[in-house]
Amino acid sequence: MTNIEPGFDLNSISKVPPEYSSFSESVVSANHDLVKGYKKLANEL
Repeated sequence: MTNIEPGFDLNSISKVPPEYSSFSESVVSANHDLVKGYKKLANEL
């Protein structure tokens, strides 16, 4: 884990490969859909 403070050199952080970013975005999207589904269920109970 990296703490980013004033004066921190952002170029010192390694770049995330595109395929990792794509996977992370798909996980976020799936989780968002699950939350929406759970909220609908909660409203029906």
